Amino acid sequence: MSVRALHHWDALGVVSPSLRTGGGYRAYLPAEVARLRRVLILRELGVPLGEIPALLIADGDTRRAELERRRKELGEKIHQLQNLAEDVGRLLAANTSGVLLSASEQVDVFGDEWDPSWSVAARVRWGDTA
Repeated sequence: MSVRALHHWDALGVVSPSLRTGGGYRAYLPAEVARLRRVLILRELGVPLGEIPALLIADGDTRRAELERRRKELGEKIHQLQNLAEDVGRLLAANTSGVLLSASEQVDVFGDEWDPSWSVAARVRWGDTA
């Protein structure tokens, strides 16, 4: 974490140090470091910084419900990324073998906006370099 982020979080009341060194540096106790870790996880989950202090002090049911909602979103994102990885794998296999994808496979990989005639037009225009 950057010092600037720590200063910002302190100003917002997200995490504040309980100690200062003789030189004026912030010092964090183990409980504050644990809170920093929870904040970092919540930020990674997409929780807006302004919502985090209330979430950290919320009752267990509220916090649990929010974490379950975020875990569900994370699972959906993982599923999307796994599908994307499979699509890339198919593209790599097609690229390696030189076998073009069928029109329906192209739409599956590139999405509904894809027009399979584009690949035909590219082959006509650029040959095997397309």
